[in-house]
Formats: sequence, C-alpha cells, structure tokens
Amino acid sequence: MPSLHSLLVLLAIIVVSASAARLRRRSRPPPLCPGAAAPPTHSALVAAGNTAYAEARFPDAVDCYTAAEEIVGRAKTESPALAPANRALALLAWADASAAADAASRRKEAARAAAAAVRADPRLSLAHLARGLVFKAARKIDRALAAFRKADALAPATDASAALLAAGLLFEESEFAAAADAYGDIVDSGRTADPRYLFNAGLAAARAGDHARAAAWFTRAADDPSLTDARRYAAWSLAALGPEREEDARLAFTVLLETGEPGAYADLVRFERTRGHLDAAAEALDASRRHLGSSAYRSAHGGMLQVADARLALDAGELARASRLLDAVLESTAKPDPAAYTVLGMLHRRFGRLPAALAAFERAAATIATAGSGADTSTSSTAAVENAFNWALALFESGDLDHALRLYRAGLASMPTAEVYLALASVHTARSDHTAALEAINAALDLDPTSAHALSDRAFARLMVLDLAARDEDKSVLAAGIAADVAANAGDPTKRPAARPFHALAFDLDPAIFRDLAAAYARWTLASLAALELEPYTWELEPGQSRPRRNPGPLRVGYLSADWGSSPVGRLMIDVPSLHKPSVVNASLLALRPSDGSPGRTATEALYGHAFHRVWDMDHASLAAFIHDDLRLDVLIDLTGHTAGNRHELLALAPAPVIVNMLGYPGTMGASYVTHMVADAITAPDPTLFAEQLLLLPHTYQPNSFARRLPRSELAARAGSRADHNLPETATVLVCFNALYKIDTQALDVWARLLLAQPDAVLWLMSSSSHAEAAIVDALSARGVNTSSSLVFAPHLPHTAHVARLTHADLFLDTHVYNAHTTALDALWAGVPVITYPGDAFQSRVGASLVSAAFAGEPTALVCRPGPS
Repeated sequence: MPSLHSLLVLLAIIVVSASAARLRRRSRPPPLCPGAAAPPTHSALVAAGNTAYAEARFPDAVDCYTAAEEIVGRAKTESPALAPANRALALLAWADASAAADAASRRKEAARAAAAAVRADPRLSLAHLARGLVFKAARKIDRALAAFRKADALAPATDASAALLAAGLLFEESEFAAAADAYGDIVDSGRTADPRYLFNAGLAAARAGDHARAAAWFTRAADDPSLTDARRYAAWSLAALGPEREEDARLAFTVLLETGEPGAYADLVRFERTRGHLDAAAEALDASRRHLGSSAYRSAHGGMLQVADARLALDAGELARASRLLDAVLESTAKPDPAAYTVLGMLHRRFGRLPAALAAFERAAATIATAGSGADTSTSSTAAVENAFNWALALFESGDLDHALRLYRAGLASMPTAEVYLALASVHTARSDHTAALEAINAALDLDPTSAHALSDRAFARLMVLDLAARDEDKSVLAAGIAADVAANAGDPTKRPAARPFHALAFDLDPAIFRDLAAAYARWTLASLAALELEPYTWELEPGQSRPRRNPGPLRVGYLSADWGSSPVGRLMIDVPSLHKPSVVNASLLALRPSDGSPGRTATEALYGHAFHRVWDMDHASLAAFIHDDLRLDVLIDLTGHTAGNRHELLALAPAPVIVNMLGYPGTMGASYVTHMVADAITAPDPTLFAEQLLLLPHTYQPNSFARRLPRSELAARAGSRADHNLPETATVLVCFNALYKIDTQALDVWARLLLAQPDAVLWLMSSSSHAEAAIVDALSARGVNTSSSLVFAPHLPHTAHVARLTHADLFLDTHVYNAHTTALDALWAGVPVITYPGDAFQSRVGASLVSAAFAGEPTALVCRPGPS
C-alpha cells in the first residue's frame, strides 16, 4: 500500500502546481527562494517551492512558500491561502525528516500555517487538506477525517486527493469496512484511474472480511502489470469465499503458476492443504521441484517451498520428517520464510514445548510484520493469520486466555472459519462464559452445519447454559457422534474424536460409551507419540515380581496434577502425600500448571518444599526423563485424567513402571499405559468398564483434608445466621450446591413436588450465569413453584465460608446423572444428610460412595434405589 508520505508529496505537487498555473499575476520580488525564476512572481515562487518539495529540500520549499505569502501580503492581489497551505505541507514533511525536538516545533508552525490558510480562504480545498494532515500528525483522527471530507467537498469531482487521504487514514486506524467503502466509492465512481487504489480497496475489503468485493477489486487491479500481487490476492479472496468458489480459486492459483514464481507453487500447496486435499498439495510440491530444479526449490524465497513441505508433513503426522525439513531451512537460510517460525512453533507445541512454541510464534509475527509491506496480513489464509491462530492455541494451552482471545477475535476479521469460531468458543468455555461460547459455536455451525466438533461442543455449551429443551436432542447427537468417532478411530488412530470425555459425563449415556470414548483418545495419544518418534520406556520383571520395583528403601511415589491450588482436587489432596510414612513412601508432587496465586497453592508449595516440582515448562520427553532418571519413581499417580491441563503423552511414555489414575477424572482413562485406577466397590462395580486394574479402597475412593484444615468445631462460628444467607429462619432448607449444569428435568420434577408438598421449604442452589439461573426459575415456575419465595441462589464464597454456611441446610438433594462429588463431601462434613440416587456410571455413583462411607458401609435410606416413586 503506498505510504501516506509519498501520497502527500504527489498530492501536493499535483494540486499546488495546478493552482500555481492559474495564478500569473506579478508582484515585487521577495528576498529568499533558491531556484525561483526571475522576476520571482507568486507563481514562480510556488513552482520553485513545489520543485524543492519534490526533491525533499523542505527548508527551501518553506522559504519559497513564505516568500510567496509576502508577495500576496504586499500586493493584496494574489490568493491569500495557497502559499500558507503549501507551507503547512512542507513543514509537515520537514518535521517527518527531523529530530524529535525540531519536529515538534515544525508541526506547531504547520498547524498555524494551515489555520491561517483556512481563515484566509475557507473555500480553498487545499487549505482543509493541509489542516487534515496537521490533525492526523497530532493523532486527532476524527478532526482529521472531518477536514479531509471538507476538502473533498470543496475539490473538483476529478480531484480525489482528500478522499484518498481519508480512506487511507481509515485503513491505518483499522476501520477496514469504512476504508473499503471509502475506497470503493472513489474507484467505482471513476474519480481515479490509478489501479493502486483498486488494490488498496481490495486490501481494505479483505481485512473487513468482505472477500467478494476484495476479489473483484483485486481482479481489476491485476490489469496493471506493475501490481504483481493483485492476481494472487484475488485468488486468496476467492478461496475465502468457501466451497462454492473453490474451483474458481483453484483455477486462479493454477493460472498463477504461469509466472513460474516459486511463491505461486507455495500458494497452491497452501490452498490445497487448507482445504484438506493433502494429496493435491503434495502433487503441487512435486511439480515445483520438477519445474524449478532441486537447487532453486531449496533456496527460493527463504526456503518457502521446503517450509510448505514441512507443514504438509506436519499435517500428515510425519513430525520427524517435518522437523528435519525445517531444520534444513533454518540452518541454511539467512532470512527464512516467516512461515518457517510458524511451523517451528507448531512442532514445539506438538512435542509439548510450550515456552519454545510461544517464542517461535512471536518471532514469526514480528518477522511477518517487518517483511516487505506486510500486505499479506490483509488476505485470508495468509502467513500472519495462520500464525496468529496457532499462536492462540499455544497461549490457550499455557493459560494466557486474554491474549488468545484477542488473537482469535482479530483472526475472525480475516478468516471467519468454523475452526476459528470453535477455537474462540474453547477460550470462552475456559473463562466460564458459556453464553459467548454458544454464540461462537452457532456461528461455526452456520459455516459448517455438519461439523462433528461443533455439534459436540454445542451439546456441552447448551448443557452449561441449562438449555433443558435441547438435552434429549444433544444426548442423541452426542451418542451418535461418539459411536462414529470410535469406529473411525479404531480404523485410523490418528483421527481424534470430536467429543471430549469430560464434556460427555453429564449426559445419561451407557457407561460403555464413556469407556469406548476414553479408549479412542488413548489410541490417538499413542498415534501422536509414534508421530513424535518418541519411544516409551520398557519395564522388565525380575523373578517373583508382579510389578517392577526400581529402588531399594522407601517406595518412590509421584503425584502429577494440573490442579494444585484452589480446585477441588487441590483441596482434597493437599495433605494426602504428607500422610505417608517416610520410611515406607518417599512422595513427590509434580505441578503441570503455574501457581494460581491461591492460598491453597501457596500452602501446598510451602508444605512440600523441595518435593514440589514445577514441571509445566518441560516437554513430554524431558519430563518423562526427569521422572525416570532423576526422580526414579516406582509409582506415578495422575490426578488430572481427561480434564484440562492433562499430559497423556507423558503417561504414554511410561516413565514409571506403575501409573495410576486417581481422583481427578471420574472414569477410566481407557489406556493400556495406565496400569491402575483408584476406586471403590460402589463407584466401580463392573470391572469390564475400566481399562485399568482396579484398586478398590474400603468405604470410598475420595480422600479429604477436612480434619486438618477445617475442624467441625469451627463451623458454627463461621456460619453466620440464616438471614446472612437470605434464608428464612424457620424454613426447611433443601440444598443442592452442585453446578447447575448437572440439573436435569428429572431433578426439577422431584424438587418441584417437594416444594409444593412442603410450603415452608426453600430450595438453595449455587449461583451461576444469569442465563442458567433464568432457566431454573422458568422450569420451576412452569411446575407451579412460587420461585420468589421458594428459591434462593447462593453466591460463591471462599471454601471455608462455603462449607460453614452449609450448616444452615436441612437436606442435600443430589442429582442423578452426574452426582455431587466434592460438594457432597462438603455437605456431609457440615452435618447435612445427603440423599442420592445412583446410576450405572462412575460419576453417577460417587454420592452413594460418600454417603455409604459416612455410615461406615451400613445400609441407609439416603441412598435411593430404583422404584416406582
């Protein structure tokens, strides 16, 4: 895109020269103006100023325009605004070429000159144009645009100078839709025949996501042979229009091959790859080798074709080959193609090296921004957009949700694809903004109605906003999708299932479905490990051993978690490792995430000191080596399972002979490399639903730290009064502090009957999003409940205060499909009886496990059995 400085020079010369040609009156010669014709008339002085300006002799230009002003001042016969307007332009240009201190004073002088020009002749277009540039230099954007528009209104129809400056300023301010409209008005009305502005119009439209207009303008601009990128940009704009224009785009890319440019082959490869046509992309690469020869193929444009080959290998799961190709480019090329750093970041991310990945993506962004004019950032599927998307993925995985959100939102302006919308939805979900997540998922489905990932994610998002009417439909769609994914994965383990195991837990599905989905994820993990060319550790049994034992002395046990801190897992587990007898067990803690700053995390780190290992920055192989070689663990206990922050690739490397699934995920990992699972007889009555060997604890599988951290004797003093919690003093308080997404129509039916049968009862629920709370109110109201007097939402409190307030409840009502887990434990510790109805899956049996443990395994009526009522 032409710089505004060069455009300014062009405009000043054209406009001022035209004005000077009309002014032929003579006056007394002024004292200064190098190069002015004799006698130095006003016209000659302005012409000399124009020449000096064009030659970047800005001080001379200012002198000439000043001399012209003096002639007008003495003779009173010349146009009084022309010279000061031109002097303002020259001063601005001089300021741009000056040191900071001098620049400021010259811009002030330019502002005075422009203001004088407007006062002298308010009808002179050039005066307002100069004032607009003064405002622009002062970053007064709205006033600059107003001045340019005033200048354009006063200019002849054939003079689009001010209109072009306004359009360019809108583009610079990222007002791309407005810039596209402004450029479009100029080029489509014929106010300029310069094809560069057709190109600029295309850039603005592309950045605004208006790819149809962008393609049309780029195609028109391509008639000028000097605009060599126009056809390429037209092709990418066609590609951005989706499947209906795919053949047009493919033809456009194929025509570009006639130029013989290596970049044309790279574009065709990228186009085919992003459409999922890996074979066609490989054919285009082969054609480039044949056409260019091996030497040119390797060296062309910073190794761009080798980078394209590496990216293709990455997409095909050939990570080692991709790494070798990329290493060759980075070692042999002084200025590699910027996409090389993007692919490098993607490789680092796949190997689990997130800090290195983030550094590579950041370097790619900086390299792309400084390469050439940076115009590639204006088209879809460009290096900049692709880098931003992958950078955001790594930021998301590292926990920097705000930065990831900004990149995804910016990416949607240039690449509004289903994939980007789904990635954006993942960030919203991680931020617990499920309404925004659902909006993004619906946008993805508008673009790709059959997307299995979008349908699966929509089911979870609608669950989280408590869209009860959609529950049955989502259950059916999810079950069918999982069955299809499991079958596809069994045939090709590189196919990752669309549904996430954790997201499926709240749906009333056959427990075998959860097992099969987890097994598919395990196969995919092993396939990913093979692509990384990482070999798992092997363990041989000594005579008489059932499991390898590595060390003499105490058993070495490591607890691996992404949730040391304020999470339920962190609270339940904080004291458990410290309860081991040091003579029997040497315990280590491994943290997969940085500190969340919570008191719980601080306490955990202080309690374990050097035994607390901060390993989140380590890649899969390095962390496995640390566990295997440095810690020499006999047992690695994974507390994360299929929840956020897991490191399944690490577990698949088998860094310890015994790997245990415990607590973090209520179900099987489905993996051969996870040898054991901690459960109990109630949560795991059917061993065929688990891939692991079950370790059945007496009473319940779930530990806690209440006795040490929150003695019962302290609860009453911390509880406050019922009035403090908006509860009636004499009411029967029925509580369910489960997350609202666990509530279904079955629970609401039961609760409504209870509330209607006991008029003085109130239902006490945990607060959530306004959307979810409104759904509860509507559902209970539809069942005849007066929610204004019978429903209370409890705000979130620190855990100690939360447990203490539970002492005001009379009965905890559990949900059936997905029970209360830590919330049931909280209630029991507060002395509140929990009534639960177990199902068939692990997550629907935890309530029964905890209640039975509270009654020392004795039968209790609080654990309901299937029956007619």
